[in-house]
Amino acid sequence: MIGAQGTVATIALILILPFTLFLFAGQRPGRAAALATFGVVLFAPELAYFKLPSLPQFTKETIPYFCIILGALMQAPRLILRGRFGFGPEVLAIASLVGTIFTANGNKDVLVYGSYITTVLPGMSLNDGLAMGMTDVFKLGIPFFVGRALFKTSRDLEDLVRVIVGYGVVYCLFIAVELRLSPQMHSWVYGYVPHQDFLQVLRWGGYRPVVFMTHGLALALMMFHVTVLATALAKVKITVWKVLKPKTLAAGLFVVLILCKSTGAILFGFMVVPLVWFGRVKSQLRFATVVGVLALLYPALQAADLVPVRTVLSIAEAISPARAESLNFRFENEEVLLEKARERVLFGWGSYGRNSLYDPEMGKPVTITDGQWIILLGTRGVVGLVCAFGLALYPVYQLRKRLRLIADRKDQILLMALGLMVTMGVADLIPNSLFNNYPYFVAGALSGIIKYLSSAKGRAVAVNP
Repeated sequence: MIGAQGTVATIALILILPFTLFLFAGQRPGRAAALATFGVVLFAPELAYFKLPSLPQFTKETIPYFCIILGALMQAPRLILRGRFGFGPEVLAIASLVGTIFTANGNKDVLVYGSYITTVLPGMSLNDGLAMGMTDVFKLGIPFFVGRALFKTSRDLEDLVRVIVGYGVVYCLFIAVELRLSPQMHSWVYGYVPHQDFLQVLRWGGYRPVVFMTHGLALALMMFHVTVLATALAKVKITVWKVLKPKTLAAGLFVVLILCKSTGAILFGFMVVPLVWFGRVKSQLRFATVVGVLALLYPALQAADLVPVRTVLSIAEAISPARAESLNFRFENEEVLLEKARERVLFGWGSYGRNSLYDPEMGKPVTITDGQWIILLGTRGVVGLVCAFGLALYPVYQLRKRLRLIADRKDQILLMALGLMVTMGVADLIPNSLFNNYPYFVAGALSGIIKYLSSAKGRAVAVNP
């Protein structure tokens, strides 16, 4: 089955396969995988999909990784075969799949809401649970595995960082157009817009760019990631293109980040970019560890009323009253959704909107789930939440254990920049949903590189390249 996305978007999805195979025909496996992944993330259509029976939808978040596996099997099959899917940290995605079976088993009851207008939510079947679990494997586990299997060496590390920054530089051209003319790029190319609320793109007396991503927040987060990596490249004096000086490029990208007009991403930038430029690697690692632990513990802290909500709202009020109002709305939603999540805390309420609250008379939903953490906790419970967050944060644990075994200072700096990219991506899942799953691909690549460079073989190659 094909979604109602139109001919151009459908053709774009189909072309992902030849595009990926073309890259693998002429590039190193890691570089080809990075070019394919971020090329699709940044330029493929949103909301478009193919659907096969009994399988999750194939979208821009899943199609490229299957194409990458095929390309790698044709060029360097041993990398994929030696990776052994399910024998690395991506086993957490499989654990999430198992957990959704228990989710389905605990949600067989039919839920009825509303006395005037009735809303009936069906009970879950085993197939419903497996569908949820397979979505986790497709969107989280396979991207992580692809990154872990194909990225090993210092060269792979540099390729990954340079590809992401290079795409970010190209994207600045499209951002400039939308800042002037409003977010129309997706509509011009694919014939529809991924986000229907035009008020969402009006910010600071102008427009907030979206380009080919699902939301302006998603674009701003991407540009934050690009800016952090560009700063690390400047620190180790690596150019993306010879005509662009690394320091100038990093500074220019920081300006573009601000022009993306997302308060959260800008605050991330002011926290992390100076840390990357001025801070030692050990200081960056401590920061990443603290942020990762707080992200994992946030649901428990919120449940125990230990999150300083009033302080956060006061700070937000000083920055922007409108943002403070939006943040307060999210906190209020989290509180009531958390109360319901506690009722089935281990494996959640499952699908069909069963995790939401409904008006007792009109039967309509009265809550909005913004943060990915409350979505996961409500639908998959603590098990699903820990699996999803734990998989993304696993490389930070690896860095704490193995960073001292990596002798090359350049490698340490680039690894920590990727670690901060992934960690702050997880922190963004507290207020926002998972806009795109590329952080899991990056986390997998980071995991594979850390393991190799800290191994005896990797250290020997570093000494005698």
